[in-house]
Amino acid sequence: MISLLKTIAIAPAIAEDTVGYGVIDTITGDIPQLAVHMDYRRQGIAYNILQRLIQYTESQNVNFIYIDNKCLSIFKFLQNLI
Repeated sequence: MISLLKTIAIAPAIAEDTVGYGVIDTITGDIPQLAVHMDYRRQGIAYNILQRLIQYTESQNVNFIYIDNKCLSIFKFLQNLI
């Protein structure tokens, strides 16, 4: 079976420096990557990236595919979404 993936990447910048990025499969809603530089966390950047990514998917659901279980900030971020 051939699977055709269509992905969108979002990478906001501050003063021409990329501060984070996110990638979404526009068909399935799978998010394999979402990251924000440590110096820019807790400022709403990841949430804004996520909201923009969701606008590009055809899926009713989104799924984070890879979560680093050593990164406490991702767990705090996900808990705040609930």
